[in-house]
Amino acid sequence: MVVAAVTAAALLAALVGAAPATAQPPAPAGFSDVSPGSHKPAIDALDQMGVFEGTLCGENRFCPSSHIDRSTMAVWLIRVLESGDPPDTDASGFADVDSDQWWAPFVERIADLEITEGCKREPLRYCPDELVTRARMATFLVRAFDLDPADPAGFVDIAGSTHEANINALAAAKLTVGCKKDPLSFCPNAAVSRAQMATFLHRAFNLLTFKATSAGGAHSCAIRTDETIRCWGSNQHAQMNAPQGTFGSVSAGGSHTCGLRTDETTRCWGHNEFGQTDAPEGAFIGISAGGSHTCGIRTNNWIQCWGRNQWLQREAPPGTYRAVSAGGGHSCAIRTDRTIRCWGNDDFGQAVSPHGSYQAVSAGGNHSCAIRTDGTIRCWGTNNWGERNAPTGTFSAVSVGARHSCGLQTDGVIRCWGRNDFGQTDAPRGVFSAIASGEAHSCAIGSDDTVYCWGRNNGGQASRPQ
Repeated sequence: MVVAAVTAAALLAALVGAAPATAQPPAPAGFSDVSPGSHKPAIDALDQMGVFEGTLCGENRFCPSSHIDRSTMAVWLIRVLESGDPPDTDASGFADVDSDQWWAPFVERIADLEITEGCKREPLRYCPDELVTRARMATFLVRAFDLDPADPAGFVDIAGSTHEANINALAAAKLTVGCKKDPLSFCPNAAVSRAQMATFLHRAFNLLTFKATSAGGAHSCAIRTDETIRCWGSNQHAQMNAPQGTFGSVSAGGSHTCGLRTDETTRCWGHNEFGQTDAPEGAFIGISAGGSHTCGIRTNNWIQCWGRNQWLQREAPPGTYRAVSAGGGHSCAIRTDRTIRCWGNDDFGQAVSPHGSYQAVSAGGNHSCAIRTDGTIRCWGTNNWGERNAPTGTFSAVSVGARHSCGLQTDGVIRCWGRNDFGQTDAPRGVFSAIASGEAHSCAIGSDDTVYCWGRNNGGQASRPQ
């Protein structure tokens, strides 16, 4: 039913938004008034992403020390969040926002996303020219990036502020260390400079970039570029409650999740009816969470599985392996000689071990797929929905769900096949670096290092993580 995570690192791509009619031309790399220092890397990175178009203060000038106003903040925030510009708007919900202003759609968009509630009511106003304070900036970022609540950070100057909880959340996410250390202060009423806002946004953007993803039953997980795990979707069995720490891989199962820490130890969480989260001690080099069981590869290349064993899906054949995938009631793995061995439930031939030489394998609900060493895909098992009918061409990754499969072509394009009652085979266009299929949804990592999901979304598993 569920497959292992497919991991890959992606290169950061430019996120270029359409410039407004009044925008200045894009500035050359590096602004003439931005000197080397703590803010320059963030300013340069966001500039390459097209975030600042239309908001410069002069030709090739950024004005880093100038304070940022609320209209400019809306533009920068939406371009970072959504990789481009929103559609034009004919009217504004704010009495003081002229819809003819090129930045008006950005203001409307942050209102739609419930990032802002305006500055005043009766009539509702946005105050586009008002400067952004550090306290308000904290609230904008917490809402925009869905930061988790946190314990007090120890700032002595935020007690009683309406923004106190959001400032603490900002600190817990490591987006700020405050403005002073002795005593620890945040300076909530100070206006934010353009350079500071660029740094805050760039740090927050890094929370949205990922290097690995996995799709499970009704939840999904991914590893951020800082190697921490973020999960979203159904949390009925606490399968979203990822532990703290750094991880090299993650695998979302039916209602549980397992991750391989950077120290090679395994940690699992979520539904544990069959012991599927009781990860054994010791070091592993690979991990895969299935429907109700989990398999891992030890550092000696032997496979160890735990959890449900109704169909002997835990009983891995002896020998040494280079990859393993736990499915619904069966498992498959690639031996060190590149042959495949499958075991467990074989009601539909999904645990048949095909002949040949392979470089990747994925076990799903009642079918399995693998990539031959020549890059072509072979599938076996049930075919009620065409789930065995893999497309021609060469692939670098394949991931099998309950009744559908997706593959990543060598050119980075995603191809999906099989059941499509929830749109799980309607892969997005573009170039991607990783693919993962769950029960009835799939997720992928785009060329911008962000996660895209599609298919069934009854638990929020196909939403885009923030």
